[in-house]
Amino acid sequence: MRYSIIIPLCHGVQPSNQQRQELDSLLGHMDHEVLCKFSGCPTIEHAIVAGVRAARGQAVAVIEPGERYPVAQLAGMLRGLSRADFVCGRRRRQGWPKLAERMARLPRWLLLGLDARDPGCLFWAARREVFNDLQLVPRFVRHLPALVARQGFRVDSTYVEERAMARMAGVAAPAGQSNAPHVASANLLSAWWTCHKLRRAERAASLQVDAAHVAQTAAFISGQGNASEPYQAKSA
Repeated sequence: MRYSIIIPLCHGVQPSNQQRQELDSLLGHMDHEVLCKFSGCPTIEHAIVAGVRAARGQAVAVIEPGERYPVAQLAGMLRGLSRADFVCGRRRRQGWPKLAERMARLPRWLLLGLDARDPGCLFWAARREVFNDLQLVPRFVRHLPALVARQGFRVDSTYVEERAMARMAGVAAPAGQSNAPHVASANLLSAWWTCHKLRRAERAASLQVDAAHVAQTAAFISGQGNASEPYQAKSA
């Protein structure tokens, strides 16, 4: 299997030599390509969309640029594609950060269902076919697990570890200066509306199938009834 690894280096984001060295060490014996030149993209989300469209592998993986996540965890995600079509990362939380994360998760569960995992974690792997019929736009990038599950694919999640330096930087930074990923509420509502339209389309298709089945059954019963009527000779 060929792997396409996307490091979404958008405009203003500097590459990490340590991350690239770890990636080359991990995937040195595998058939893979690394897509990381997206300087023309204004945001990480735009860079991910461009990377997925350019990917040529049977499996696609995304890892946030920088040194937040140890690259060695990517191997477990790629192995997870043997039992799922999309494997998304979830960051571990403890104490008050865990409580805050649980509270923030409730609106996502209500709008997108239980497949809404950790939209702030840009570390995942997927089979290429999950994107074939998916409307892939930047505002949906952080809610892909719910959209992929709505299309009938298998979605799984796994815990990923953050390096202590990156984790503490996200917690200790003043408001507005944190390097932790930001997830816009408008994007959540847009993803919910897309899932809602998919549900309506599924329901309409199911009703059409049921109606066709009822019509076929009625026609069969009517035909059997006509065939069972006794023959009556016409009187002269």
